[in-house]
Amino acid sequence: MPKALLFTTFLCLGPLPALQAVDAFSPVERALGGSSVFDPAPYADQDLDEEKRFAPESAGDSDLGEQLILARAPRRAPIRLEADTGVFWSDNIAAATPALETDGWFWANRGGLTWRPRIGDNLFVDTFVFEDVYRYDRGPLDFESTEAGVGLVKIFPEWGDLLLFGRYEFLYVHADNPAISFFSPKSHLTNRFHRLRFGAHKVFLSAPRHTAYLGTEALFDLDASPARLERHEFGLRTGYTFHATDKLKLTAIARATYLDYQNGPREDWHYATGLEVTYLLTDRTRLFASLLYGKNDSNSFGGINDYEAIQGGIGAGLHLAF
Repeated sequence: MPKALLFTTFLCLGPLPALQAVDAFSPVERALGGSSVFDPAPYADQDLDEEKRFAPESAGDSDLGEQLILARAPRRAPIRLEADTGVFWSDNIAAATPALETDGWFWANRGGLTWRPRIGDNLFVDTFVFEDVYRYDRGPLDFESTEAGVGLVKIFPEWGDLLLFGRYEFLYVHADNPAISFFSPKSHLTNRFHRLRFGAHKVFLSAPRHTAYLGTEALFDLDASPARLERHEFGLRTGYTFHATDKLKLTAIARATYLDYQNGPREDWHYATGLEVTYLLTDRTRLFASLLYGKNDSNSFGGINDYEAIQGGIGAGLHLAF
């Protein structure tokens, strides 16, 4: 099957914050719509989700309860460099249509730079550039993607630290090119998207070892090439994180996304649930293992765009802040 046809049959998974490893599920779909993950953590003066520290266990804990070590809040770092790599297996590596179901492995890599300065009272600029590279063990599936965005984030302490954001995004998906290939017009796949994304994020449980949140997002394609991929998305998600120690944590997520294609009658619902275990080797490096189940229901003729897939994998990441 020609690579362009194979890639343009894929759907969008939608954003999935807090689970970078799970977000690699069906990497083509991730690049076509879900790779612009919104992470609220960098906007907090004290990132409780990532920097909780616990006192050593003692015989008196049952009387005193959990003890959290208080430390001076570090100066906020607006610049972050990220690099993640992982190897994943899926029972449906194409994850686009029942006719293409086959298991296999792929290698997912991401590098990026974000700049999130504070410009006002609980108001931040949100800018980012990411490059993703995916390599498969079979078939003409290798591809890369480049994405960039700029927007604003506002936190409302008077509303329980409700976080609202909006941004413009540009996404370029390309195959048979070097890792960065804006100037390489000859390729089997060149998809471009200009879009707006808006959303809200609310933490409703924040305890020394437990964090849970609700989030919603809306994405609107302003322009897409090819035009048949232009769509609007509306998603709802929830997640829970258990901090077993200051280095080990377990995260569970669930998400539902509605996709409304603008140049045809196609409408899809995508559902995903996942688990991820993360271990911090140092303040800057981490190891992770993840497992995800995804299901897509479409009104397309003959169920050609209906599918189910399971993905599992392991990886490592490096995050630097300045």
